[in-house]
Amino acid sequence: MNKEFEIIDHPSIKHLNIFLVDMDYRTSHLHRELEIDLVLEGKLDIHSKQQVYRLNPDSSILLNTNQPHEIRTLESKTTILCLQISPHFCKNYFRGMSNIVFDSVTLEQHITGDTYTYIKSLMIEMAWQYFAQPKGFEFSCMSMLNLLFGVLLNNLPYHQISDDEKNKTMVKVERLTRILNYVDEHYTHKIRLSDIAENEGLSMTYLSQFIKENLNQSFQDYVNNLRFSYAKKLLAEDMKLLDICLECGFSDYRYMNKAFLDNVGCTPGEYKKKVLKDNITRSIPSPLNTVENYYSEQNTLNLLQKLRHEHLSVLRECPNPLLGI
Repeated sequence: MNKEFEIIDHPSIKHLNIFLVDMDYRTSHLHRELEIDLVLEGKLDIHSKQQVYRLNPDSSILLNTNQPHEIRTLESKTTILCLQISPHFCKNYFRGMSNIVFDSVTLEQHITGDTYTYIKSLMIEMAWQYFAQPKGFEFSCMSMLNLLFGVLLNNLPYHQISDDEKNKTMVKVERLTRILNYVDEHYTHKIRLSDIAENEGLSMTYLSQFIKENLNQSFQDYVNNLRFSYAKKLLAEDMKLLDICLECGFSDYRYMNKAFLDNVGCTPGEYKKKVLKDNITRSIPSPLNTVENYYSEQNTLNLLQKLRHEHLSVLRECPNPLLGI
């Protein structure tokens, strides 16, 4: 994958992609699918729209289509169940879905008690069906997906945008995608905001504000975070610190040192000792500078099977919030 605008495959069911992942860091990205993340273990921060959303175990978040978001975990292991849903899944009977923008991203802010337990159980059962693939699983998954969005639309605040507004948003999305792609390709070398401004035909002031609004950080902070994340991976390979500094694009060791002190509270040398001691080699360097480990299908099923035992009873006993009974 070499683009920050993520193209999502739907291998089992059209309009739906589900996976389990151990997350450390995911650089800012966006995609055309709605995304619902349920934290199964650990804690994480999601940076989006000049906000930072903290998620604890059992917390969940809904991200709109084309909403830039960056994920940073706060513990050594954070496991996420992720549902990515194309807004076209219901276009034959609810055409307005692609024009809906949810106003709140953290589900627990508006959905609590039995209703929240119900939708969490729906997500886990849907994920199990998706991977176990019992006979007729496609009907089960789409049935639960419709139930899930029925509950969300009845409990979360949202507004509808016009087709004209949607088209204007897409122009901004395409610009942001070009910027992210450019940074991804050049951050290990000298990179200047003025070069991007010239490419986009924009003033430095406008571009700086545009990046700040969409990435929730300055251009230089975003570049330094990419370099820091890449340096963390290279430390696990036992490279020399000076070589890592140059490989990641830091012009001076002092900048790499500051990045580590700001992000993990220790120097690169101290972090390297911890990495080698704990043998933290879960991740493979990637062009997107992502630090994440996707579960295999079998490991996904094993974990979901354990969770399913707890939540099947909830679906049987908990009243359906849409029926009001």
